[in-house]
Amino acid sequence: DLIKRARLAKVHAYLMDYLRSKMPYMVGGAKKQKEMIANLTKIYQEIAKSNGIALGDFPDPRMMQEKFAGCNFKDFAKLSAKKMEALERMLSVELPKLLLLIPNESERTKAAGISQIGGTASPFGLMKDQRNEWYRCPDVDMYRSDFADLRPNRDGKVAGQAAKVRFVESKLPSGVLHKIWMLADLDGDGYLTLYEFALAMHLINMRLDGHDLPNELPPSMLPPDQDQI
Repeated sequence: DLIKRARLAKVHAYLMDYLRSKMPYMVGGAKKQKEMIANLTKIYQEIAKSNGIALGDFPDPRMMQEKFAGCNFKDFAKLSAKKMEALERMLSVELPKLLLLIPNESERTKAAGISQIGGTASPFGLMKDQRNEWYRCPDVDMYRSDFADLRPNRDGKVAGQAAKVRFVESKLPSGVLHKIWMLADLDGDGYLTLYEFALAMHLINMRLDGHDLPNELPPSMLPPDQDQI
């Protein structure tokens, strides 16, 4: 959770600096701001590519669009190179050292995953799932560029080994990523279509946001068009 928060802080810093830098100096600020809010998914992709950030680190664009609606981008602070350098060092050096002091963390994660898979789902857990904003179809356009970078085959699919490169960038335990793959590979053919890839990245973001993964994919996360599988 600490790593997730640090990476999210990094994303927010780059995002706010980008939005501030694109605002016009004189007139047209309100129009430009509305335009950027509407195109937030594309902005995510641009920031991710230019700064080497995994799209899985970015917050839900719909949630951010709602929050940004009440902000003035001109008030956002300019990016501090010194602070970003310190944050990078914390993520790459200090936090890994800290995690070495917690040897049982991976065992606790594994045990939690096992307890979720076995037994009958609690009715209280179901109530929580129904309120969860993540239980919806993924924003396919947000991951279209990343999917294309993996060079899908003639059938428009990417193999597991190619997708794995993106998945491991999340730093989630392998057991969690395995569960995400099993949920996202809707037809079980060992390949991912664009929708299945977007779904996997959506589930990764969901887990990084601190939510438990479903044991079975709810209907609300299935594609409206079966041709997308």
